[in-house]
Amino acid sequence: MEHAHLFYQFKSIAPSGTVTQDDIREITEELQEDSRYKSLDRLDNERRLLLLQHLGFVHCPIREHCPAHPNCMDAVIERLISVKAHRPSSWNRHSQWMLGSGGGDNSQLSLVLLGVGDLAHELAGEIRALCDEDEYEMDNQVYSLDYRIIDGDVSLPQNSFRTTEFTPQGCFCVFSNAESFEYIRDSLEKTLLSNLEQEDRLPFQGLPIVIVMAAEPSLSETDYEHLKGEGLNLADNLQCPFIEVSQSSTTSSMDGGKVGAASTEGGEHNGESPAEVPTQGERFNPHLVSSALRALVTSIQQRAGFLNVCQSSLSSGMTDGSCQPDIRIILSMLCADPFSVESVLGPLLSHQCCFLSGERSLTLETFLGDSKRRVEVVVTSYHSADSFR
Repeated sequence: MEHAHLFYQFKSIAPSGTVTQDDIREITEELQEDSRYKSLDRLDNERRLLLLQHLGFVHCPIREHCPAHPNCMDAVIERLISVKAHRPSSWNRHSQWMLGSGGGDNSQLSLVLLGVGDLAHELAGEIRALCDEDEYEMDNQVYSLDYRIIDGDVSLPQNSFRTTEFTPQGCFCVFSNAESFEYIRDSLEKTLLSNLEQEDRLPFQGLPIVIVMAAEPSLSETDYEHLKGEGLNLADNLQCPFIEVSQSSTTSSMDGGKVGAASTEGGEHNGESPAEVPTQGERFNPHLVSSALRALVTSIQQRAGFLNVCQSSLSSGMTDGSCQPDIRIILSMLCADPFSVESVLGPLLSHQCCFLSGERSLTLETFLGDSKRRVEVVVTSYHSADSFR
């Protein structure tokens, strides 16, 4: 680095230009007193080769000239994301969860209710109470509801989210205390790891999820706030909605992974009136359960829009205006860095709404502030970053 100025002038030479013998002689003269140069006095040919290789890399910094070749970061990145990232075609094979897939005026809404003990059963009962013969109306659309309750080990076949007879459109994960929260977190982690081992590596096979908190009335204020924070963090990590439906609650966080509160005013769905005075012993607020249903349907609709973007990107190569990202980020990594590339890219690769959009680029939809944005992340080595300007 002490002699970087000797080589930097060659960086601006056009690829078609040449480095002359005079240039090499000038550099050699400047390096005569360098101890590292002197230590190679008896290996003059090897020393000259190293000098020429470094000049070639500065002049034309491609992966073949990289000192770390064949493990140049560009090659390592391409190998990793080609194996770990899911492609837009993955979504086509798991689009059964999209609403309206059955045709007709009624859209089938098959729900997985994940919760230990009686929580999932109680939530199913609350949802049924909002329906007319298991039909729920929202925004002039009637949804026919079906349920699959899971309260056991999700790694066992009998507790799978999907069966040959049941194809879910969405999933509610409900908890009321620390124990039930650990159950849904562990269950989601097991499901996610299992999905990532499959060929398409699509988190939860594209299934939209809503985290639902129905806090026990006996929780202390400290335990309540800690539990709510844990739920919000989980929703933030999964980029999915968090809804609190406890009788004592009057607010909820409706945006996927966005920590905050959203008013429940104006949320009259299916003819119910605003929340009534809580009754002692009741766990769920019917008005907020209705808000949770709306949040899940909204998530499904947003996921369907993302699927359309994925399909468009396949046919247009991200050149169509509707497929262009709102933000493009270049993520540069140093060649030969001992830190694992997979550790750096892991949060992106495991994101629910992320797909491979180029040899070294990933596109995802996520909340930035109050808005949902489409973000493209171009992953490259430091020496190749200039090519993406």
